[in-house]
Amino acid sequence: MVNLLKKIIQSAEVRYAEKIALQEDAPVLALLGKQYQNMQVFSLLEAGSGRGRFADLLKKEFPNMRLTCLEINEDLARQTMERGIETATGDILEANLPLASFDVIHASHIIEHFSYPAIARLLDKLASLLKPGGFLIIRSPLWHPGFYGDIDHVRPYPPGTILHYFNETQQQHKGQANIVEISRWYRRHAWQMQNTEKSQFGKVLNGLFKGLWLLFRFPRSSPNGYVSVFQKN
Repeated sequence: MVNLLKKIIQSAEVRYAEKIALQEDAPVLALLGKQYQNMQVFSLLEAGSGRGRFADLLKKEFPNMRLTCLEINEDLARQTMERGIETATGDILEANLPLASFDVIHASHIIEHFSYPAIARLLDKLASLLKPGGFLIIRSPLWHPGFYGDIDHVRPYPPGTILHYFNETQQQHKGQANIVEISRWYRRHAWQMQNTEKSQFGKVLNGLFKGLWLLFRFPRSSPNGYVSVFQKN
């Protein structure tokens, strides 16, 4: 009985992780489909491409896309290279990419790894690589109890922080581009009990919550991440 319960929980964990990723992908794919499905070709920079899960999905969904990946981890970059995806390796702040050359930049879960003033340099860099009228898509976590589970997470940056940087003059440094936000989507996970690492009952209960979320999207957490779409004017 115990082994069966463990298998059920493990299966729910896998399905849950897959569903969370697909749910977060959806607003990005919807925007690209609306804007570029019928275009002959468009260019996209996948900034911080990791193992290339989303890059593979993009290639499948949009054969008219000219895709470039950028990844600081050489081992991960090699994986996308071996799958035939054009991939640059290195720090995005130092990346030698042509200015105003991308219709879309997709920056998924990278801004939370930067402190100030490096985050300002990053936002300016991303904006400089966009064509006029191009879209900057940022996915990032908001603060939640597990935020600092990643050792290189520095701090969360809510969408309003990014807008403030590009539009508010009374700050140390104002963004160099004219950027507006055109859409925003919030991510909500299954509600979870905290501090249950050593409690078998807590782990089982959290697994149950994830199973309920898969079936009913309830109980769910407060917003703990977002996808924001910005446009360069």
